[in-house]
Amino acid sequence: MDGTRAILEEAVQAGTQRIVYTSTVGALGLPKDGSPGTEDTPVRLEDMVGPYKRSKFLAEHVALELASRGAPLVVVNPSAPVGPWDIKPTPTGQMVVDFMRGKMFATMDTGLNLVHVRDVARGHLLAAERGRIGEKYV
Repeated sequence: MDGTRAILEEAVQAGTQRIVYTSTVGALGLPKDGSPGTEDTPVRLEDMVGPYKRSKFLAEHVALELASRGAPLVVVNPSAPVGPWDIKPTPTGQMVVDFMRGKMFATMDTGLNLVHVRDVARGHLLAAERGRIGEKYV
């Protein structure tokens, strides 16, 4: 959270014309009735499972608070990106690799949404170009 605040404040002081802060869909709320959530679905810190989601949720709030004070900032909330050049791979990429190699021995009932990394990049560019200050975009 402190690192996010420091970097974003420096970007504002430097006169950055547009800031696109990358959060995650994991920081968004899930409707109790099982319907799809949106950027506006209510959510609380207590709803965040694990340190990754908690830290992203808190850092997103730092970003939105700066936007409310005039920072030229929009937030993007991508879901799980997959695509070429995931050389490490990421945990999501490893899941795909394991599946393709026949090593996935179980399934889970989850709302995991995979998105091509090119579409995530395109979404960031569109948010920079057309996003409204202080808004979030899945």
